[in-house]
Amino acid sequence: MADDTTSYMLDTMYEQVMMFRAEEQEFLSIQEQKWYKAFVASESMYIMVLEATQSYVEHVNELPKEELKNHNYTFTAMLHIHGRALQQFFEIISLMKNGFADGAYARWRSMYELSIISSFITKYGERVAKAFIQSSETNDRYEWARASGAFSKNKKYVTFNDIQNNCDINSKIWRKQYDLANKIIHASPQGTFARLSNMGTKNNIPVGRSDFGITTPAEHSAISLAQITTMFFTIYPSGDSVVAVKYINN
Repeated sequence: MADDTTSYMLDTMYEQVMMFRAEEQEFLSIQEQKWYKAFVASESMYIMVLEATQSYVEHVNELPKEELKNHNYTFTAMLHIHGRALQQFFEIISLMKNGFADGAYARWRSMYELSIISSFITKYGERVAKAFIQSSETNDRYEWARASGAFSKNKKYVTFNDIQNNCDINSKIWRKQYDLANKIIHASPQGTFARLSNMGTKNNIPVGRSDFGITTPAEHSAISLAQITTMFFTIYPSGDSVVAVKYINN
């Protein structure tokens, strides 16, 4: 019996996959029709930020070496953080277009963490930025944050929550959303029964693509990217970068 089933699957797998792909293309077409305004807005933001970043980096590269010394580590750390955030934003767009709202929200969680780290680094400056960069070659998670002097020497561990409480982003506004994203990522009952893509009903169990739940990750990721970009562009501000910050935040 098992051998017959295996043989049947082998004989028909190309046909089955072609049918699956046809259904996939039908869904993607409907998804584009339903959410095209949101997708265009997100993709336009990605393009704007990418182009503005290229211009900003060119501006920084032309600055005198003496001026660069003032924020060299901060710029280097934020250059990599911003690049990572921009890539994650593009990943979120791809996940949303393919109907994976929960996956997109999980990626926003990482973007939110990057926004908190960005705020902490830009608040405390060069010593913290240098420690952050150097920690990339260790297994430490948040020990680099001790360079800020914001934590007691007797404190055994520095946690992400500690960093949240010592940055300039009002994390109280976002804490509930961040906690929800954590539940969606992990094997929690809340994340299992209350997914973004199940339309608020426990009887609807998504096992693939869904056209529901796109709004939340779209809005949150755009805000996080704008926050990180603003912090990055104001390290070595120029007239163009100030203008870019204004239109990106609009």
